[in-house]
Amino acid sequence: MRTVRRDGLHLFGQVYYDTVLNSLITPEKSRLRVKYDPRDLGTVFLELPSRDYVKVPYADLGKPPISLWEHRENTKIKARIGRADINHAAISYATKEQERLLDDAIRQERRRSGQRMALSQAPTTRDDTPAKIPDVDEVNAWKTEFLS
Repeated sequence: MRTVRRDGLHLFGQVYYDTVLNSLITPEKSRLRVKYDPRDLGTVFLELPSRDYVKVPYADLGKPPISLWEHRENTKIKARIGRADINHAAISYATKEQERLLDDAIRQERRRSGQRMALSQAPTTRDDTPAKIPDVDEVNAWKTEFLS
């Protein structure tokens, strides 16, 4: 359950905004149910008083979507470094840097082997790793409630 604020909807230290939220801002601070797909925090689903759902994207549309696990891992890394505040730009940068390092490692492995690996032989990238992501029913994933 979340309160809609003037600057948008806050969840996991991220800010989400859409123009439909403007009509939901009330002085009595009513709380609305928010659902999300843990594999993609780029958008959340807000339950309207009419029981319909509306898709609400990041307020900063330039941010890449990340999974809940990536967000939590990046937050843990920042906590180990000693930064208590959450910097969204730093989280986005860390995610992009991790993807770049993975791609570089794949290219180096291909060069070291002395031959070009077929795409089916190449190590999997972030988007191809179902083993690291728990199975979620595609149809009902957005209906799942999670505590935050």
